[in-house]
Amino acid sequence: MPQLNDFRKEVKYNMKSIEGGEILFHTELLAGDLEYVQGSPEDSDILRTLRTFEKLIKDWNLTDDKNEKLPIILDNIRKLSISDLTQALVSLGITDNIANITEKKNMK
Repeated sequence: MPQLNDFRKEVKYNMKSIEGGEILFHTELLAGDLEYVQGSPEDSDILRTLRTFEKLIKDWNLTDDKNEKLPIILDNIRKLSISDLTQALVSLGITDNIANITEKKNMK
């Protein structure tokens, strides 16, 4: 019998704004991620993009001032450099995935 496994590839991105900062990304979303990413009709495209990052980021080496690893949550993603996030999308080749999510929302 065929097994259903997480088929996504993982790609490491070296952050430009934080020396030594690394983010491990999944290369795409799973179907089950879309409901969370879409949220409600009132949600902004920016919030949807942040939620997309929350689902795409598998791991990172970012810590707080006590050297404890930060959880991958919206509040911490909001603190990241937009240039790092943009460059990560481009280098990973997943900008089309984000654009498709926004386009589908605007078609409703």
